[in-house]
Amino acid sequence: MAQDKLLKELAERLSLQGSGNNIHGDYGGYWFTLYIDQSNMLNLITSVDFDGKGRESDLKDHLESIRKPYRLTYRLDGGHAMSMVLPRSMSVKATVEKAMEVLESVTSEFKALGLANSCYNCGANGRYHSYSIGGISTEICGSCVTGIEEEYRNEKETLMVSGNYFTGAIGAIIGALLGSVVWLVISYFGFIAALAGFAMAYMSYFGYKILKGKVGPGMPVIIAISVIIAIIFANVVEVAMSLVYSDFGLTFVDALVIAPRALFDNEMFYVVEVWKNIGLGLLFGVMGSYRVIRNSMDEAKFKRYEIERTKL
Repeated sequence: MAQDKLLKELAERLSLQGSGNNIHGDYGGYWFTLYIDQSNMLNLITSVDFDGKGRESDLKDHLESIRKPYRLTYRLDGGHAMSMVLPRSMSVKATVEKAMEVLESVTSEFKALGLANSCYNCGANGRYHSYSIGGISTEICGSCVTGIEEEYRNEKETLMVSGNYFTGAIGAIIGALLGSVVWLVISYFGFIAALAGFAMAYMSYFGYKILKGKVGPGMPVIIAISVIIAIIFANVVEVAMSLVYSDFGLTFVDALVIAPRALFDNEMFYVVEVWKNIGLGLLFGVMGSYRVIRNSMDEAKFKRYEIERTKL
C-alpha cells in the first residue's frame, strides 16, 4: 500500500517508522501512533497513566485549551488510553506543522503532570514491544498479546461460518440507494463530486453489516456492485426529474416509469449522453468509494484480526 503523503512527511520529520496509513515511534519521550482513518482525518493515539490524583482532569483542561485552535477532537479512556483527531489543512505542510505543534503541546503537559507510558490495552505502566493490531501499531504488554490472539482466533472462527451474502446484498443495495440522495442533491446544483461516491459506498457497507452480510471475499464485490447500481439509479431519477419539469405534464411516478428507457431507447432519449453522464458518475464514484471498498477488502481478509510484532 502506498504511504499517505501526510504520514510520509510526518515520518521523516519525526523519525517515525511504518507504512501505508500507519506510523509509530517516539516523540518527546513518549510513544505515539499516527494513522489516517476512513474520513481522511489524522489520528494520534498513545497510552499514559493519567488515572488518579486529578491528573485526568488536568489533562482534559489542557486538551480543552488546544481543542478550538487546532479544531481537534479527543477522547480519554480507562485512565490511560488517549486519542486525538485532527482535520487536514489545505496543504500537507500546514497539517504537518499543526500535528507537530499538538504533539509538542501534549508531551509537555505529560511531563508537567509526571505521566508515563503504559500498555494501550490494559494500562499497565511501562514501555513494551509495539504490535500491529488490524494495521494499527500500539505498545502492549505480553499478557495482553496472548489474550488478544486468543480472542481474535475465536472471533475469526465465528465470523467465517456466520452471516449471509444474500441478506448482505439486500442491505448493501438499500444502503447505496439511500446514499444516492447525496448524489441527487449535489447534482441538483450542477456538480458531481467524489463525496457522493463515498456516501453511497459508506451507506452500502453500513446496510451490508446491518443485515448481517457474510464477512468474506464476496463482501467488497457486493458493495462495489451496489454503488454502480446506485449511480445508475441516480441518473435515472435525474432523467425522471427532468421529465417532470418539462412540458409533458407527467407526474413524478409516470416519469419514473418512463425514465429507465433513457438507458436504451434512442428514439425517446439521447442515450449516448445519458451513458456519458453515468460514465462520469462512475469515475467520481470510484474516487469517492475507493477507501471504503479497500477497507472492506481488508476486512474480508480478516486483517482486523491480524496481530504481529512491529519491526522498528
